[in-house]
Amino acid sequence: MTSSVPSAYPNGDLLQEDNASVVYLDLARPLAPALGGSMRLGWTRAEADVGNAYFQSFGISMLLRYTAQADSSVPERPARAVVL
Repeated sequence: MTSSVPSAYPNGDLLQEDNASVVYLDLARPLAPALGGSMRLGWTRAEADVGNAYFQSFGISMLLRYTAQADSSVPERPARAVVL
């Protein structure tokens, strides 16, 4: 992956990412009839232009997904034919 977004060292020098490796594990499951959830564990290793340096990051994220469903408690009205 090539990125043109510069990052900064704590001392203010800029670095440019050349290559990055991203690995993640995403575990998903339904939590309720209209709600699903997933947890993602991730790792990133990226190369910098400055002195062949590498930096790594680890992360955990959680995502909740709501899917709107038709209300089954309200009966559907039958279609009416109009005869003239």
